[in-house]
Amino acid sequence: RELTKRHETLWRGTITSAVIYYTENPPKGEIVLVIDGVSESQMTLEKQQSWDQVPLSDHVNMYVAQGMTKKEAMKAAAKDRGVTRRDIYNALLEEEAD
Repeated sequence: RELTKRHETLWRGTITSAVIYYTENPPKGEIVLVIDGVSESQMTLEKQQSWDQVPLSDHVNMYVAQGMTKKEAMKAAAKDRGVTRRDIYNALLEEEAD
């Protein structure tokens, strides 16, 4: 409130706490709301971790079913999981050995 003025007010919190705070204390005058989102690196990490729930062979086979070669599918799965294609290849070999 009153950004760049002498009586500037700064309040920090979550969206939920902001709703509660401003319901109990209606703002007066102009206000500026700045919302910080999730960083791109955090989004990438969360996306990579979501693949941990999917068996590796199913992940690769999903891409093969879409028309990719096995090599392309392993490369795509490696990118999704944030590892190298060699890591995918070795893990698939281990799965087949079991």
